[in-house]
Amino acid sequence: MPKHLTVQDKIIIHLAAYMRYAEEFECPEEVSQAGIAGAIGKSRAHTTLELKALRDAELISERVSHVRGAKSKRKVYNLTASGIQLAQNLRSMIDALEVKVEIDGEISETGGRMAIEELTNRAGITELDAMNLIIGSEGVIRPNAAAPDKGQANNVEQDNLPELKYFFGRREELEKLETFLKGEEVLLSITGMSGIGKTTLARQIIASDKGERKFFYIQLYGFDSPISFIQQLARYLSSANYKQLSDYIANKISPDLREVSWLLEDIFSKERFVMILDDLDVVSGSFNGFLRMIHDILKTSGNSKLILLSNKPPEFYDRRDVNIERSVLEMELAGLDDESARALLDKVDKVEEETRAELVEKVGGHPLALELAEAGTGTASFHDYIYEQIISRDIEGFDFLSLSSVLRMPFSPWDVKVFGFSRAQTLSGNSYFTKFDDGLVMIHKAVADAVLDKAGEKGVKLAHERAAQYCQDFDIEPSEVLYHQIEAGMNGQAKEMVNDIRNYLLSNTNLEMTLIMLGKLNDQLGEVDAELLDIMAEVMNLIGDWDGALNLSTTIVQEGSPEQRIRALVRIARIDNKRGDSKKAMGNIEEAEDLMYSLDDPVMASEIMLTKGIILHGIGEYKDAMAAFGRSIDISKEKGDMKEYLRGLMERGNIDILIGSFRTAGKDYALALRTAEELNSQIDIARIRLNMALLHMKMDELEKASEGMEIAISIGREICQPRIIGWGLIGITECYNKMGKPEDSLKRTEEALQIFESLGASDLLSAVYSNIGMAKASLGDGEGAIASFEKSIELVEDLDGPYTHGQRYLEYGKGKQILGNTEEAKELLAKAQTIFVDIGAEEEARQIADILKDLQ
Repeated sequence: MPKHLTVQDKIIIHLAAYMRYAEEFECPEEVSQAGIAGAIGKSRAHTTLELKALRDAELISERVSHVRGAKSKRKVYNLTASGIQLAQNLRSMIDALEVKVEIDGEISETGGRMAIEELTNRAGITELDAMNLIIGSEGVIRPNAAAPDKGQANNVEQDNLPELKYFFGRREELEKLETFLKGEEVLLSITGMSGIGKTTLARQIIASDKGERKFFYIQLYGFDSPISFIQQLARYLSSANYKQLSDYIANKISPDLREVSWLLEDIFSKERFVMILDDLDVVSGSFNGFLRMIHDILKTSGNSKLILLSNKPPEFYDRRDVNIERSVLEMELAGLDDESARALLDKVDKVEEETRAELVEKVGGHPLALELAEAGTGTASFHDYIYEQIISRDIEGFDFLSLSSVLRMPFSPWDVKVFGFSRAQTLSGNSYFTKFDDGLVMIHKAVADAVLDKAGEKGVKLAHERAAQYCQDFDIEPSEVLYHQIEAGMNGQAKEMVNDIRNYLLSNTNLEMTLIMLGKLNDQLGEVDAELLDIMAEVMNLIGDWDGALNLSTTIVQEGSPEQRIRALVRIARIDNKRGDSKKAMGNIEEAEDLMYSLDDPVMASEIMLTKGIILHGIGEYKDAMAAFGRSIDISKEKGDMKEYLRGLMERGNIDILIGSFRTAGKDYALALRTAEELNSQIDIARIRLNMALLHMKMDELEKASEGMEIAISIGREICQPRIIGWGLIGITECYNKMGKPEDSLKRTEEALQIFESLGASDLLSAVYSNIGMAKASLGDGEGAIASFEKSIELVEDLDGPYTHGQRYLEYGKGKQILGNTEEAKELLAKAQTIFVDIGAEEEARQIADILKDLQ
């Protein structure tokens, strides 16, 4: 006799209960892949394989049908005649067994059918689990004893877990959780107000697991980032004998998230991990893209899960993920039901019997408010508790708590004590605060919410005013000072500070948060402030919101001072040029130039000349572009603006390469690199390294070129500049193609495609596809090569920039030459040659003439 039911046995028995739906128009979810997987407690992937085997054995049939509650049709499964017979045989075998069952200390001897009823009705286990116990029994069946030790079953770092003191109610929520862990969704979002029980529910998930999964729990704080999360996850995975991620980040200054994703996809496909991220709402928006990556990894790996706990729904997924893709399940927690709330209060010795009903009614089943009743206050809510226990008894202490509630970063209680809050050290030592190893603390968000609620609007503004002073006195980063000034309504001081730290704000890595702060300040000012709008427009430009930047810049042109209008026109011209509208860009830069010369003291002359040169470069007017760059270099050097000076040198060097003046280009790049190193501008160093590598490539020094590209890519990763990384990858793939290494070239193109697709950079995507075409041509994949070249040309057809068009036709012609299509190669090369001759790109024109000569 078998010792247990096989997975296929379980599927057969499960489907036997739904035979009446074999011909129905609409079926229950239980006969779909997801429903079957949930019923038998196996992964969707495992279940799919078993269903295929049963279908091949003609024990089940498969069709597409409407499924109750689903938006689209799905595959459903029914037993065939052979399957029905097998289900009846399994039932008969189990019914005929004589077994002993012990429930609540009572032992009964009965047949299999009655034993199933006893186990399901009295022990609360599923019918399939009951059958499994009966088949495997060799003595008395004790279902309660069969459960694993919940404290030992889970592979979780105990230091990483919140304590579970007790748990009440939440039957529906637990059922939904069980469905999630067994179902097709990979992400569960649990939301609800502070203290409602999200963390307690997560701990219960872990405690009730039967040893089937490995859990990683982490509480997030406002200062956490994707990198800090990866580091903690790596430590946990290492303890679970998956050391790949830990070994990888040990050798990286700044981990490459794409490489991290490959490692995690491999790990998550091998083990049933469940990651639980608590307090997600306190972290910055930088987590959104990272969590989207994790979500996509889990959809691919199909074995692990992600649970997010937050006061509000996460922003990185949308309704499509919930309702159509069905990769996300959502759960919003409310208060405990009355019965569970009273059971919780039974654990609280100091709550008088007569006050329990009142408490349950007034707090709406809020678990934290009920737990706090342990103080014997009889308070109606958590906020009342905070008021009665702290505010009304210690006004000085409340000042400290108010300040603590608005600070967004860990702080030292002793620093705050300097402000005269003598209770700071005592209060920060109790349970209202989270303490860190370095002695810093942060107030719990639930307590902060209660304190700020009681403080009122005026009190909150006062707390932010004190926080601004605290951040200034202790040299906390300027963005925090500005944040508190804005929240306090200190508009004049905030506006002055924005102007003082303009360069800091524009170099800040969290530009999205900067934009939110400046937007609030702009709203509070209630009038057009062109200087503030100018900084906001530049932030939008940097994060790629070109429409927003153009709208604000247009307002500045209409209402700003001459200097502000000039800066806005230059920005508009650069955005127009990036979008391929060189004619419009030139019109705006010429307007800026005219306005500049109308002033007694010309402003931004070097930047105007630089932008003008860039536009002229793009349309192939190299002589005029060189003159503009030369003027920009002279002006910036005279004024000591070394940033503009080195940019002028770089741009002039780029044109030197195009017209074949390699020695002059090398001098310009060397001088620019020395200047960038003196300024310690990593992004400029990376850009110059790219240009120098391009120069080496033109001189057929391919090893030096590839080394330079790798240096630039490395810097780009360290400073999180995807364009730098992408440009470097384009250069690397072109080098590999020229070195006769097409396989290596193709390996580096995928990341470049993803970068430029996300940025919407058609011209750069075109270059990537051209390199792909060249590599495929070298490998003899003619069809793939031609498709890539055609895609490359299609991407730049509507863009200005004859040099780019000529380059694409040149590369396409070379590809046709490699594929042996000589006549077509000649046509494409001749077209490229005409473009280069027209724009004065002499080196490229000579190169094509040599190729055409060889093809005669």
